[in-house]
Amino acid sequence: MDPALAPAGQHAFGGRLERFRLLRRELFARRGLELDEHQVIRRDGSRIHLLSSGGGDEVTVFIHGGVGNSAEWADVAPRVTGRVAIVDTPGFGLSDPLPSPIDDWGRACASWLLDVVDALGAAHLRLVGCSMGGFATIRFAAAHPDRVAGLTLAGSAGGLFADIGLFLRLWTVPGVGKAVSRLPLRDPEAVRRRMFGPYVADPARIADDVLAVALAGVNLPGAREASRAVIRSVADARGWKPAARVDAVLVVADVPTAFVWGDADIHASPDVARALAAQMSAARVVVVPAAGHIPHLDHPDAVADAIR
Repeated sequence: MDPALAPAGQHAFGGRLERFRLLRRELFARRGLELDEHQVIRRDGSRIHLLSSGGGDEVTVFIHGGVGNSAEWADVAPRVTGRVAIVDTPGFGLSDPLPSPIDDWGRACASWLLDVVDALGAAHLRLVGCSMGGFATIRFAAAHPDRVAGLTLAGSAGGLFADIGLFLRLWTVPGVGKAVSRLPLRDPEAVRRRMFGPYVADPARIADDVLAVALAGVNLPGAREASRAVIRSVADARGWKPAARVDAVLVVADVPTAFVWGDADIHASPDVARALAAQMSAARVVVVPAAGHIPHLDHPDAVADAIR
C-alpha cells in the first residue's frame, strides 16, 4: 500500500508517551507555533509521528539527531516560512522503531523518509537534518536527488567524520554499551550537562522547557535502545564504519546544500564542510561563531536564516 497521513487522534497514547506529547505541544505553542499531529502509515504498516503547520506545495521537513528528539527544533521551526513538518524518527518520540538489527541503516533511512515525503505529498521539498538526522537526509538526497530542492545540514552530519568520541564508541561495545546507554537522566540539569553539554558551545543557552521535553523524550520506553541501535548500525569501537560514510554520495547527489557548521563542533571542523562544498555545484558554508555540534541550540536564528 502507499503511505498515508492519518490524524494522530486515531492513535491512543498514555502514560509517559502522553506526557511527552503534551509537553512538546506546549513547548512549540509558547513559541507561537500551533502544530497539527499526524501519523504517517508506512508501506509496511508501521507508524511515524510528525508535527506540521501551514500549507502549500513547499514543505520544510526537520529531522532530529540520533540521541535527541524533535524538541531541538522549537526555536528554529517558528522562524521558517511556509509549511513545516517536524518528524519523530523511528524509535524516538511517538514513532514506531525499526526492526533491529539492520545491515544498511542508510538504506533504511532513505526508505522511511521516502514514506514520510510521499505521505506529505509535497512537490517542493526542503530537508533540514542534524547529526544522524543529517545522515538520513543525505541518504534520501542520494537516492532521490530530483525530489530535494534544498538540503540544510545543521552541524556535522553523521557519516561526514570518522571519530564519534569515546562516549559514543562505548555504546557499541557489547555489555558495556548497554550499561552506558542506560545511565540515568533524572532532571533537566543532568540533560543540560551530560546529554547536550559536549555538543553545544554554551549549555546555559538551552531553554528550560526544551530541556524538560528532552528529558521526557530520552526516558520514553525504548528510546535508549533506539539510540544504541542507531549508533551500533553505523559505528563500532574504532569509530564510524567506513561503509557508512556519506561524504562521497553527498557530492554525487549534488543537491543545493547549506552546511551550517558551528565553529566549535566537537566532531569535525568547518574545513570538512568547505572541502565538500568545493566539490559541489550549489553548496555554501555558513560558519556559526560560538556554536557547537547542534548549532540550532546555540544560535537558532542563524540556522533558520540559512534554510532556503
